[in-house]
Amino acid sequence: MFLYKLDNEQKACFLELANKIVSSDGINDKSENSMIEQFKAEMRFEELGDYKIKNTPVDKICKKITDKNVQKIFVFELLALGFVDGEVSENEVNFIKNMMREFGMDMKLYNEFLSLVIDYVHVYRDGIELISR
Repeated sequence: MFLYKLDNEQKACFLELANKIVSSDGINDKSENSMIEQFKAEMRFEELGDYKIKNTPVDKICKKITDKNVQKIFVFELLALGFVDGEVSENEVNFIKNMMREFGMDMKLYNEFLSLVIDYVHVYRDGIELISR
C-alpha cells in the first residue's frame, strides 16, 4: 500500500524483514508468500536487479531505517503480512514488537497499527470477494 514510497535500499531492507517474519512462525503459508510477491510488484522489485536475501540480522536492518515515516510503513506492511493468513502468530507479534523497539517506537502504537491492519485486511478480502463474484 505504501511501499512505493521506499527508495531501493529501503526496499531491500523491507524484503529482508518480510522474509524473516514469514519464516518466524515456522509455517510456509501460501497467502504470505503471495503477499510478498505483491509487495515485490508494488515496489517494482526488478529495479533492485538480481537482489538476493542476505539474512542480515534484524537490528542491523533497523539501524539503516532512520526515517520515522518509513519505519511506520515497515510496521504497517509487515503486520499486514503477518495477518494475511487470518491471524498473527505469537512469533510474528514478537518479531514486530522487537522491530518496533529497534526503531525506538512507542509500543503503545502497536495496538493502533493492529486495529488499522485488521480493518485493512477485512476490506481487502471483501474487495477480492466482490470482484470474484
